[in-house]
Amino acid sequence: MKIYLPISSAWESLSWALDQLEYEIEDKDIKEKSLYIKAVRPSDEGIFTLIFDDEAVKKTFKIYLKDFDKDSTNVFFFDISEENDSETKSFSYELFKNILEKLKK
Repeated sequence: MKIYLPISSAWESLSWALDQLEYEIEDKDIKEKSLYIKAVRPSDEGIFTLIFDDEAVKKTFKIYLKDFDKDSTNVFFFDISEENDSETKSFSYELFKNILEKLKK
């Protein structure tokens, strides 16, 4: 995803959007411009989340920002478990769609 903001503004906007979407931010590295979120992919919700709460199926994902040019920033998504299956890809598309919706408001 590309955000048409300088990296410092993109960082603040992304952090704000994730907070508004109520994602659990596990760690932030301001210098590296990366953060780790814990989330449950919709495909993982089911009987285990009913019995053990969602902690049993939460996964950690990394979001990393990198300068593209002075007025825009590239945003990268990494699945820490390295599964990168179709459910994770669907989750990342939905996550970025929700982030963009928050940023447009």
